Amino acid sequence: MRSVLRISLVLFFLSPILIWLVVIKNWSPPGFEWIIPLGRTFLQAGLSALTSVVLGILMAMGALSLRSPKSEKFLEFWLLIPNLIPQLFLILAVLNLSLFVPFFRSGLPAVVITHSLLNCGLIALALLRLFGSKLSGFLDLAVVEGASRRMIWFEVIVPSLKSELWFLFLFVFSVCLTSFSIPLVLGGPSATNFEILIYETLRLNADWSRALYYAVIQIVVLSIFVYLIPKPQWAWTGSISRWQVLGLKRFVPLAIAPSALLLAGWLIGVISSFKHFVPEDLFFDPFTAALNTMIVALGVGFLTLWLCLWISYVWPNPRLAWFMKSYLTPSNAITGFALLLLPGQYFEWPLVKMIVALTLVSFPLLFRWLGQSALESLEEQITVARTLGASWSQILFEIIWPERAPVFFRMAALSSLWASGDFALSSIMAEGHRTWALWIESLINSYRLDLASLLTIPLFALGLICYAFFIGAARYVSR
Repeated sequence: MRSVLRISLVLFFLSPILIWLVVIKNWSPPGFEWIIPLGRTFLQAGLSALTSVVLGILMAMGALSLRSPKSEKFLEFWLLIPNLIPQLFLILAVLNLSLFVPFFRSGLPAVVITHSLLNCGLIALALLRLFGSKLSGFLDLAVVEGASRRMIWFEVIVPSLKSELWFLFLFVFSVCLTSFSIPLVLGGPSATNFEILIYETLRLNADWSRALYYAVIQIVVLSIFVYLIPKPQWAWTGSISRWQVLGLKRFVPLAIAPSALLLAGWLIGVISSFKHFVPEDLFFDPFTAALNTMIVALGVGFLTLWLCLWISYVWPNPRLAWFMKSYLTPSNAITGFALLLLPGQYFEWPLVKMIVALTLVSFPLLFRWLGQSALESLEEQITVARTLGASWSQILFEIIWPERAPVFFRMAALSSLWASGDFALSSIMAEGHRTWALWIESLINSYRLDLASLLTIPLFALGLICYAFFIGAARYVSR
């Protein structure tokens, strides 16, 4: 039974590729036109990753200079804001700032800067956790011995964290390599990446077989990076330790800057919208769009919970652990168009397809980030329980669920928040203004950035409601 469930789980994640293999009848291998977009993608991802790591190091130095525990806790949350909010908010903020900052306009600089704003806070927080989990003893000894700040950074921290810095660089590189929504809106012709090449091959040329070849090339490239990326030797959810002597207060504003820029860009659009807003601008049914948004967001959250239970029931298994660690979500365009090929284009079926597609895209990242380490830490308890004669159902509902339900609900909360603001993948499967984010996308395409910024307020409220629902459920279950 568990073997059948494991196979079914693998087939579910591979379903976009399997659908394409079934549907495509005529195969036409591509030429070499994909080489230039792939080179642009490597350039964009490399610059984005390098900028993110450098900024992350400087932001960590600024964060280390803080002494107040309340300031430290607030900064931890502040650093993660760009990763927690849907990318639609990030894109809108950058578009509003582009009216004043030339580098934020479309093209390669805009894509690199936006990716850096998105990832540098996560890099800084990872480094701060590393100081507490890996370098605590070395740093304490160096401080007691009176080593200078420069000596500690260049002779202790950087040499000791070479593999971790390499991991962080390759992690951000792989994320930027498959970025879809940011290059789609901000890239322009000069920053067309491989993901956009697949999308345009499908949307404009309807060349299904060639697009699948491109997707295979992308998967092969990403597989190489998965092989190169070492497994991190620290937990993403540990406590943050501080060594104020290592920090530089001059970098505190830099640590605050990414989220502050996003907030400023959003406020610029909202304030401007009050001057130009007229009721006639609301050319859609807000109640229906809000209801559809809630359905999609909550649906993604519940499907994420269901997948967590599914995996937990068939855990532990070395092959499944390897698959979940190595699995690479197919291109967003491939996933979206694969579900579009399935029957059901009317009534509420597009919403169901959006729920499945968004879960297929978000779940692997969330599982590697939060879920896998949570399950691996229980493997010894599971082994003992099986030795004592416990059934797999008992293990699931009496060991895994009581101890790890808060983690699963947190994964569901994040996936629902991200799903509430998705527009790039959703636009493939649903036309018009089915959700609030799709309507905001149409405003962006009409250059109504002010009104789009204003209407992110109710969208953010809808996302927070879904997020709070799952977080509240996690607190209830943990009691």
